[in-house]
Amino acid sequence: MCIRDRYTTIPTMDPDGDSGYNRQENIQIVKESVKLDSILSSLYEISTIFNKIGEMAELQRIMVERIDQYTEEALQNVEKGKSELVLALTYQADTRALMLKLFAIIMVFVIFYVLFIA
Repeated sequence: MCIRDRYTTIPTMDPDGDSGYNRQENIQIVKESVKLDSILSSLYEISTIFNKIGEMAELQRIMVERIDQYTEEALQNVEKGKSELVLALTYQADTRALMLKLFAIIMVFVIFYVLFIA
């Protein structure tokens, strides 16, 4: 028999054969029953709140894992971009050297044309 049943059920006869509890005791039992109901509902509300907090904590954990994953991907992309920029700089330096060589060859031909052919 649970506590709630014990306090809400008011006996009509005592084991001694009396006509029951007196009115004062009945009022006290009802008040205690109301207090217990209030405590039970408060405990249920607290349990619900803790369940919601647990769900929110799980969602936060998932979000943190996603952020961590996205950060790692961003770091990898930055590293790839850095290596591509270094490669582009090398190609640019090679192209600049090639342009200077071509310009020098063209100048040699122009000087040769001006001095010996013209």
